[in-house]
Amino acid sequence: MRQCAMLLTGLFATVAILGCQGGPQKVEIPQPVSIQARYQGDAPGLKEPTVELIETRKELKALGSDAIAKKADLDFNKQSLVVFALGEKPTGGYWAWIDSLQKEGDTLWVTGRANRPSENQSVSQQITHPYAAVVIPKVDVARVRDDIQSVVAKMPPSMGGRSESDRGDGSSS
Repeated sequence: MRQCAMLLTGLFATVAILGCQGGPQKVEIPQPVSIQARYQGDAPGLKEPTVELIETRKELKALGSDAIAKKADLDFNKQSLVVFALGEKPTGGYWAWIDSLQKEGDTLWVTGRANRPSENQSVSQQITHPYAAVVIPKVDVARVRDDIQSVVAKMPPSMGGRSESDRGDGSSS
């Protein structure tokens, strides 16, 4: 009888504690965001490293990259642009790539890679501004977070024929 009373007391205490936590917690399951088009190359207007969600023509213009603005023919009523820029680099051999995007609650997660050349790698001796940009369906998010992996002396991923790429600066495919 005493064991039954202790068990019931423990059960009531557990229910009381769980009840004070506001009931079941909503768990956000990350949802993949499709990539509709890719752009990659050199954009001299992108002097600082950044990962940004561009949702209007005004934001695209404020970004300061004519190279992206000329390439990306977007319908901002239905689409957004995610830009991942490495900023100004002293040589070629750098590149940026967006692997995937996921929406988790009000956050857009951008997963990508940033390559730098090895010390012994032969690269063009000119200042570059590597970037990667992807067109995605319009998403309703409050913030953008990134998970960028740094890699060294890797070949850039293939564009897979899905869009354009700048050439000749040593920073892209």
